[in-house]
Amino acid sequence: MHYKFLLFFLFLSEIGLSQTSVNTEQNVIVGISDVRILERSLSFRWYKDGYFNYQLNISAINAIKEMSKDIQFIVFAGTWCEKSQQLLPQFYKVIDLAGISKQRITLCFLDRDKRSPQGIENSYSINNTPVFIILQKGIEIGRITETINQSIGVAIADLIPTKQ
Repeated sequence: MHYKFLLFFLFLSEIGLSQTSVNTEQNVIVGISDVRILERSLSFRWYKDGYFNYQLNISAINAIKEMSKDIQFIVFAGTWCEKSQQLLPQFYKVIDLAGISKQRITLCFLDRDKRSPQGIENSYSINNTPVFIILQKGIEIGRITETINQSIGVAIADLIPTKQ
């Protein structure tokens, strides 16, 4: 069931029909979106700073490069959330350096009540931000919620299976 749901939202985000609202005065984005909205906006300077200042764990990156090609990610974040501002840029830097297509990521921004116009968060029992859900063949195999022990790269590498 989650697989069909995910594919539907990936389809919507690809053709640009997803509902995303941006309130730049409060620096809040809500809805399924693309990370380029953070990369291109001066209102979200924390994204670029966090991306370029993040020190990578190379062994974690190499492990992620070896992951199965049927892995996808659903990311729930809040542009208003301090932890999201810390971990989201780090996540995307890991993804970029591991050579993972951003088409394998569904990014859903939540409001302060942890809700989106699409309601996708309801299917995944989201109560905190950020949450990084890892799916294999549409089935959740792990998630990283709000706090990590080492680095986002190590946390992802610990949850994903390698190629069979």
